[in-house]
This record gives sequence, structure tokens and C-alpha cells, in this order.
Amino acid sequence: MTAKQMEKMSRKKYGEGWEMNEWRRKMAVLPTPSHIQRVEGLWCPVVTAYLQAEAGKGAGVTALPGVPPLFDKMLSAAISERDGVFHPMVKASRVVASVFTQMTEGDIAALLTECQNNVAKKGIMIGSYPAFNMAEGMMDYRVKVSIEGDEKEDVEDVAFWLAQRLDGRMTIGDK
Repeated sequence: MTAKQMEKMSRKKYGEGWEMNEWRRKMAVLPTPSHIQRVEGLWCPVVTAYLQAEAGKGAGVTALPGVPPLFDKMLSAAISERDGVFHPMVKASRVVASVFTQMTEGDIAALLTECQNNVAKKGIMIGSYPAFNMAEGMMDYRVKVSIEGDEKEDVEDVAFWLAQRLDGRMTIGDK
């Protein structure tokens, strides 16, 4: 259902040239057991994953996207369904770098997955966030790649490596 929704909405937004590839299909895979909450206007639902066999039993973990418009919409839906009860996890300060590219998320997913697998042992996390409002010319990139870690030198090395391969521009800052 989620992959079909992704394909339908993406073809409408990006045109017939958009194709469902292996990496886009992986973006639509949901954990089990989990509680799925559809959000109007989005192909990606709010997903709460559970460790026990039956969704809804025990403590669950809800993952939300880092893209501000998606985050706001999905958090509002999650809070509404939970009668206002939501317990966010707090993360300590980390070093953050960003790489901005004109490539699409589905086209860079394989490279990002390979890179994440290579740097995970250093505690580095990599995320990708598609730009919104491109049609209105409000963004000068298609995807922002975020690189987070504890060691500035490691984060900078990964960001530089990715910027070269994604033909992107890089920024470094603390979160």
C-alpha cells in the first residue's frame, strides 16, 4: 500500500519520467509489528514500531522525518491520535554537516546506504531529505544529505567524500 501510494503521488508530482526503483521501494518498507497511521496528502505514514508480536502492546518507537514540513504534519497527526501524549527522545549535541545536491533521493540511496554501512562503526549517521517547493524556485537543491557524528574530523571527511560523489556543496556546523 505504501509503495503504491508513493508511486501514485510521485508520478503526479514529478511526471511520467519518475520510476519506482529498488531504492525507492525500500523507502516504502515498514517494520513489523507496527501501527500505521495514514496522513492526508503524504505517501509516507506515521509508523510506530513495537518489539512485541502485537502492535499496540508495550512501548513503541515512532520515527519522524527531519524535513520540517513533513515533520510538522506527521507530528501533529501522531499527537492527535495519541490524545496529546508523546514522549520525544532527547539527543546530545553532535557535529553536523550537510551536502546539498541536485540529484534525486532515489538515485543517491545506494551510495548513501554504502557510505552509512562503512561509517556506522564511528557512530556517524547519514540521512537524506528531499527539498520541497522546488517548483516555486524556493530551493537551490533537490536533496539535503545530513551527516551527524561526535568527531568533527570524521564528519567533515564523510561530508567531503559525499559532496564529491554527489556533485554537491557542503556546509559544516554544530547541532
